[in-house]
Amino acid sequence: MIFNRDKDARLERRRQALERIDKRGRLHYVLTTGVLGWGGFMFVIMTCIDIFVDHYRILSTILVGLVVWPLAGFGFGLWMWRSSEKQFDGPPNKPPSIIGN
Repeated sequence: MIFNRDKDARLERRRQALERIDKRGRLHYVLTTGVLGWGGFMFVIMTCIDIFVDHYRILSTILVGLVVWPLAGFGFGLWMWRSSEKQFDGPPNKPPSIIGN
């Protein structure tokens, strides 16, 4: 059927994209997608909201956000990496590691 071919093509494109990401390594993915991407976005949004709501604690809001959101982004990046590995049965011939390539 035409729908199965579309699904197979999407899965193949996703697999190729994950192979390109895998070549750059886990740490690169976690830092760019998790810490800078998600953590940076959340830092900006949540800091703006917190300053708007409680504009007397600007410095403490920024300092706490600079610690919390990058750490949360690191965890998010690891979670996304592992969920991508599970989706395609893990990377071939790679030993388990927390951060390394």
